[in-house]
Amino acid sequence: MRRLQFLLAIRQLEKNKGFTLLNILGLTLGLTTFFFITLYVVDELSYDRYNKNVDRIYRVNSDLKIGDRISYMADAAPPVVPGTRRPFTPLSNSAPGSSSPPAASQS
Repeated sequence: MRRLQFLLAIRQLEKNKGFTLLNILGLTLGLTTFFFITLYVVDELSYDRYNKNVDRIYRVNSDLKIGDRISYMADAAPPVVPGTRRPFTPLSNSAPGSSSPPAASQS
C-alpha cells in the first residue's frame, strides 16, 4: 500500500515538473527564512547572558527631542552615572558611556 502511494506520488511529480520545482523552491525559501529568523531571535535573547550577574545588568536609555524629532539612544549623559549610585539603587558598578553630546541630525 505504501509502495503504491509512493509510486503514485513520484508519477505526479514527474508529470508536473514546473509545479514540483515551484513547490520545492517555496519550501526551501520558507525553511531558510525560518532558520535565519530563529538564529536572529536566539542571538537577541542571548545578549549579555555570558555574564554571571546577568540579572543585575541594566541599561539607561536617552530620549532626545529636537524640535519635532525624537531620537532614542542606548546612551546617557555622564552625570547620570553618579545619580544612579545613590542609596535608592543597589548599583555596584557601571560601564563607561559616551562623554560627548550626540550630534544633531541635519534634515
